[in-house]
Amino acid sequence: MSPKSPRAAARLVELFVPLPSAEAVLGDLEEEFAGRLSRSRHGAARRWYWRQALRTTAHLVWGSARAAPWSTAALVLGSLVLATVADRAVNGAASLLLANINAYDYVGALWFWRAVDVIRFVVVPVALGWSCATIARDREMVITALIAGVLIAVLAWNVGVLIQHLVPPGPLLGSPGGRRFLYEIVQMGTTFPLSLVAGGMMRRIQQLRAVRSVR
Repeated sequence: MSPKSPRAAARLVELFVPLPSAEAVLGDLEEEFAGRLSRSRHGAARRWYWRQALRTTAHLVWGSARAAPWSTAALVLGSLVLATVADRAVNGAASLLLANINAYDYVGALWFWRAVDVIRFVVVPVALGWSCATIARDREMVITALIAGVLIAVLAWNVGVLIQHLVPPGPLLGSPGGRRFLYEIVQMGTTFPLSLVAGGMMRRIQQLRAVRSVR
C-alpha cells in the first residue's frame, strides 16, 4: 500500500481553490507527490506537499484580491462595518435588558455577560462568515481569510499602541474597566476572526458537498 499525501494539506487547498479547478489542482499535486515518493523518502515528499499547499493557498488569496480588488475591498470593508454594527447592537440589547427587566434577577451577572460574549465573539462572526462566503461565491475562504487578517492586524496595532503609551500597564490592568477593555481587544482580534473563518469554512464545505453529490 503506497503512502498517502497529507490529507490536511489537501483539504486546505480544496477550501481555497475555485470549485471548477479543484479536481485539476489536487490531481496535479497528487501526481507530483507520487513522483517524489519514487525518488525520495516519504517524509520529504510530505514536507514538499505541505509547502506547495501553503504556497498555493497564499497564491490563491493574493491572486483573487488582485483579480478583483474593488469587489474584494468592498466585501472586506462592508463586513467590518457590519461586524461593528452587529457588535454595538448586541451591547445595546444587553443594556436594554438590564435597564428594563433587570436580567440579573433571572441569571447571575457572570453568566449573563458570558452569554453576551458568546453572541458577540462566536455567534455573530460565524453568521457573518457564512454570509460573506455566500455572497463571495467561489471565493468563500479568500474573503473570510482577508477579513480575519485585517482583524488580527488591528489587534497587533492596538497591542503595540498600548505597549508604547501605557508602560508600565499597571494602572490599566489594575482596574476592572481596563481589564475588560483589554479583554475585548484580544477577543476581537482572536476569537472573532477564528469564528468568522469557521463560518466561511462551514459554507465552503456545504458547497463542496453539493458539488460532490451532483457528480
